[in-house]
Amino acid sequence: MNQCDNVKLKLQDYLDGALSAEERLKTAEHLKSCIDCGRALVRIKQTDALLGRWEDVKPSADFLKTVNRRINSMPCPAPETPARRRYIYPVTAAAAILILVSILLFFFARNRRYDENQPVIGNPSAPPIIANEIPLASLQQGSLMIQSDKQQSWQEVQNSGAIKNNDTIKTENGEATLSLADKTQIEIGRNTVFKIRKPAAQDRGALFLQEGSIYLNVTTDTRPLFVETPEGRIKITGTALRVDRRTYSILPRLSTREVFTLLREGKTFSDTRIDIIVVAVDSGRVIIEYKDSPQELTAGERAAFSQNIRPLEIEVPASINTNEDRGLEKAVNYYLGVMGELSEKNDHQTTAIMEAILQSYGSRIAPHLLSLLKTKSNEIVNINHYKPVYTGRVIGRIGSEGLYGELEDIAGSSDYSYANRMAAACAIIAINQPRGGRIILDMLKNSNDIDTKRICIDGLKFWDKIGCETNSEFIKILLSTIKQGVAGNELFYPATKSLAGISDPAALEYLYEIFSVEQDYLTVIPVARSIFLIEGMQCYGRIIPKLNELAENDDDIVKLSVMKTIMEIEGPDAEARLLPRILSMAAASREIFVKFTALEVAHYFKYGRSVDIFMDILSAVSDNDRLLVQAIQKTAEFGTPEGIDVLAESAHRLIAEWMQTHQPEDEKAFTLILETLRQVNEPKTLPAFRRMLDDTDSDFVLSAVMAMAKMGEKSDIPALTQLLQSGGFDDYLQNEIMHAIDEIGKRMAGE
Repeated sequence: MNQCDNVKLKLQDYLDGALSAEERLKTAEHLKSCIDCGRALVRIKQTDALLGRWEDVKPSADFLKTVNRRINSMPCPAPETPARRRYIYPVTAAAAILILVSILLFFFARNRRYDENQPVIGNPSAPPIIANEIPLASLQQGSLMIQSDKQQSWQEVQNSGAIKNNDTIKTENGEATLSLADKTQIEIGRNTVFKIRKPAAQDRGALFLQEGSIYLNVTTDTRPLFVETPEGRIKITGTALRVDRRTYSILPRLSTREVFTLLREGKTFSDTRIDIIVVAVDSGRVIIEYKDSPQELTAGERAAFSQNIRPLEIEVPASINTNEDRGLEKAVNYYLGVMGELSEKNDHQTTAIMEAILQSYGSRIAPHLLSLLKTKSNEIVNINHYKPVYTGRVIGRIGSEGLYGELEDIAGSSDYSYANRMAAACAIIAINQPRGGRIILDMLKNSNDIDTKRICIDGLKFWDKIGCETNSEFIKILLSTIKQGVAGNELFYPATKSLAGISDPAALEYLYEIFSVEQDYLTVIPVARSIFLIEGMQCYGRIIPKLNELAENDDDIVKLSVMKTIMEIEGPDAEARLLPRILSMAAASREIFVKFTALEVAHYFKYGRSVDIFMDILSAVSDNDRLLVQAIQKTAEFGTPEGIDVLAESAHRLIAEWMQTHQPEDEKAFTLILETLRQVNEPKTLPAFRRMLDDTDSDFVLSAVMAMAKMGEKSDIPALTQLLQSGGFDDYLQNEIMHAIDEIGKRMAGE
């Protein structure tokens, strides 16, 4: 069975609304390109229309009694002989066929004479006027672009312009309002794209939302209006609601290694995203048809979902009334606090859902968000776990260019914290990437303040639609900054990271040009990483040969830097080949900087023998207290469970060696490691400290307990309580355990 046959079998279900959202979209796409299936659909619609006009015939109450009485009164027919039946039936059939053929010939000849005598009206070669050309909606306010299903170009619509069936509608940096034939109002947000479909027998039509935000005030009717998305369908009968479909980049939430792993799997920068749908109901009720699980939402409820996330409702506390301005501000603060807390726990999926739901409140929350960014450096925002980055991200989604003046003042002023200034700069770009990118680039070029320059350099990376001209200028500034070298150059590392984060495909040609002529590893490596970020594995054959050549450089630091990039791009095969080589380089080198760089690379790839490199470093600096402390603290500053494990394993080895040799250097290093562990305050390291609670050495247990007192969570209280009840510890450790339980309880109560 070919595709057309399969589609034709589903046409009646397509009209009846019985197909899933995915099947409806596939069928609709096929119908746009297949004339034969389109004609079949028209025939079914005509049949449905004819059947719809027929009235049901109802028999009288005594119909059956009358029929039975007539049948009983009729004489029983005499049986026919076989001979009689043999002649009567063929004659009757032949007569019927002859009469039917005569009637058909008569009407054919009559219609032909009628057609020949009719005058030709208009252009006989013009396409027939079909029902699809009837306007479905009219523009009431604003301006937008439309693309019909018969042409590729976009045309601007203004002044009550008409929207027809299968037109694709797009707004850019403005907003617009449409009115459907049934008086339903559709308010369209900026950067929104959707297609409109005419009513069918069972519904009032559909809006296929591809991107952006629409607010619908749907008139009451028994037939539903649908909002279709690839993730699911929203069924509406009479409701006021907002539907958002926006793309969320996962790049800022993932480590570079995780991003490169995704790219190695065949994805590109544009694939490292998640589309989230948010439905916010103001009045009435709607049904979210998500896969095979319909879910009802009523007035005041909001839900978000994506391809792999079922509709999730996240409600503010019952004491908050979002219909009041003050209540809305409290709701915004609540969402921002929860988002910050979730991000600290690396729950990025729910964080994205929360962010999407907060953005569904629209532009009315912009003033409060802006006031949060205007908090001065010496002032405190009274929101637990508050992170300005999310405030800036939401403003970038819901704000307009009218906010540029205030946002520029924040980004360029030292009165505000670095985090607030960075959030404002990113919001400027997000509102309108081409224009916002140019504003931040001009700020970079015109400012003499180092912090402002760093904010601009950091803010301009990871955007994919800034444009070729702005990217080219920005890359030239970065190259110039990098070539000034590290010494006395505060912008060297920000420039290197930003060059490695160029993500706009418009910059790809220029990046390849730089890669082909540059020989300095300080520029070759970030450019290679940026190319890989944009193209993924497509660039493998063009960049790996040059990187392999650089990996044979005589300078160990160059080798280590290049090998790290090769392993990120190639993955496990390169790790198996190069990590043992890095271990050997660290052991052979007499340079502490080389050893520690090797440790950083090994730790980055979670190499099991990282502790061997660290022990080698401790041995090399044992006679230099300053370098010894520095090496231990830098390892703790990795801020990962693996880094804590390296310190703990090294401390165990040191104490074991000390018990055999009683060398003071071992005891000194052991003591410094324990003191450092007790100062760690990075929640990401909690898994390592939880493992340390089971250690048989009370010194390690004490270090874990002291770390728990600073950053432990509610789930840690049972383990600490059980540890306290197990006994066997001195009074000091028991008091520290009780103190840790008390501190965690206070934090939980405060939140």
